[in-house]
Amino acid sequence: MGLFSIFKKSSTLYYPGCYTYFKYKEHFEIYKKIFSRLGIDFKLIDKNIIENYREYVNGSDIKCYVQDVKEVYIDAYMHMYPCCWVGSLPYIPKESNDLIGKIRDEITDEFYDLVNSLGGFDKINAKKKSILDIIDSKEYQTVWKKYWHEKKMIMCARSCGTFSKDPISKPNDQFITRNDLS
Repeated sequence: MGLFSIFKKSSTLYYPGCYTYFKYKEHFEIYKKIFSRLGIDFKLIDKNIIENYREYVNGSDIKCYVQDVKEVYIDAYMHMYPCCWVGSLPYIPKESNDLIGKIRDEITDEFYDLVNSLGGFDKINAKKKSILDIIDSKEYQTVWKKYWHEKKMIMCARSCGTFSKDPISKPNDQFITRNDLS
């Protein structure tokens, strides 16, 4: 198993079926065979879920993981975010002509709206302000109600949301347990 043996994995993979099937049909068939041989069950995310994603996001109950564990994420530009999922948003490649291009565009817009709500990149720059000052700022303390309850961010719903039906995989779904390696 090598390096990846440190992760305790579940046997289910959530696979963007509609996107992959229509755009890379020949690869999709190969992946199905690989998953089958490895004993990995996989669920396809169907086109209906993608077309109605906003309904799922709005219906989610967001319980932020890092709010409980009191962690933050600082990217290579020293911008501080609550987590790596939000911090990764400006680096997600976009292909506006694919089936999920509209969602990716909205995720990008939500990210920049969040940064503006926090006061801009200078206000969340750990090189210019202390981490404690960023966390204690009025903007940082009050912005989350908006993005977790009123205008739910797609990434927050996907990463930390629970759904009445569970059609959207969450990043932590791939792990049964989380081991601290420090």
